[in-house]
Amino acid sequence: MITIPEAFKVQYDKEVEMYLAEIDRLKRKSISAKKTLLTDEFYEYPDAGSERDKQDYFNSIADFVFDLVLFPEEEITQKLRVLKLKNTTLKWMVNLEDLTNEIDRLTNVEGLFILPHKFLFAANAHLCNRFLIGMLNDLGQSTFYNNQHTNVLFVDFDKRFKRREYNQGKNQTQKMNTFERRMNYTFDRVEAAIPEDGICPKKLLLQSAKGNTSYYIRIFDNFECDGISKNKAYRELFPLVKLIVKDSEMLDYDEYTNRKDAFYDADYSKYQIARVKKILQIN
Repeated sequence: MITIPEAFKVQYDKEVEMYLAEIDRLKRKSISAKKTLLTDEFYEYPDAGSERDKQDYFNSIADFVFDLVLFPEEEITQKLRVLKLKNTTLKWMVNLEDLTNEIDRLTNVEGLFILPHKFLFAANAHLCNRFLIGMLNDLGQSTFYNNQHTNVLFVDFDKRFKRREYNQGKNQTQKMNTFERRMNYTFDRVEAAIPEDGICPKKLLLQSAKGNTSYYIRIFDNFECDGISKNKAYRELFPLVKLIVKDSEMLDYDEYTNRKDAFYDADYSKYQIARVKKILQIN
């Protein structure tokens, strides 16, 4: 029987319960989203349309598509290609079973203790965010703002924060339509969920709108070791990080050993540890 470290005892049982419930929720949501994707009629992408036309097209897909990010079945990815999503976006779809297999494997590593629900949340948040940024680019939702190339989500978030701060400074409540209320509710939830010593909610949301998911990736450094080194833990994390981090080089054993420019003393374990530390921004 695994002995849970004192620091994890309070959270661990609840974490396992939340982890299993989240897996069930993700599966149920995907069934409805898949039905919508495969049976509903969608008008053609308006290549020559106005920015409003392209935004409406984006919104018609965004209502459900994120419930499919962890379900890259062939018929789903084929239909998403028809809807003009590119392979550079679809690569962020990762099979839920592959993800949970890795998390479950980590929970069974002797001397390593993780919080499985936090790991699942972090992986899903990272993948959905990167999928969103890709979809914004694919569907013509890029723009220039403050002399920089960005996307309409970042512009919306930045302007929305400025309006919120203005109204808070005036101690007044702004008039909001349904979408405005939903977005402000989202901001309030993020602010409530982040620890007081964590990242500023505004900074997190603006980073996310640009595709910066470092906050979520660093959650994988939230573990305890008992009888094993942290370097051993980082090596065990390598397959999970490799599974979801698609924009950083993470060589498998054959790729590493076949390279002519051997590094880390040609020691694959050292390479795995170094790459995970680099991605998790561990000094």
